[in-house]
Amino acid sequence: MENGAKYTRARRPVKLVYCEEFDTKENAMKREWELKQYTHKQKEKIIEEYNKKASFT
Repeated sequence: MENGAKYTRARRPVKLVYCEEFDTKENAMKREWELKQYTHKQKEKIIEEYNKKASFT
């Protein structure tokens, strides 16, 4: 079992619906902060677009 955040670990099962990869932890943390500023609707749109691209690959 992989280690995860206590919040997520206590609320299983979870489903990963979106992910991004970064070269550095710093870049990943910047993007995380950016995403946290988005509204719920903006986040849903990003997930929707991500899933459209993923279904074609």
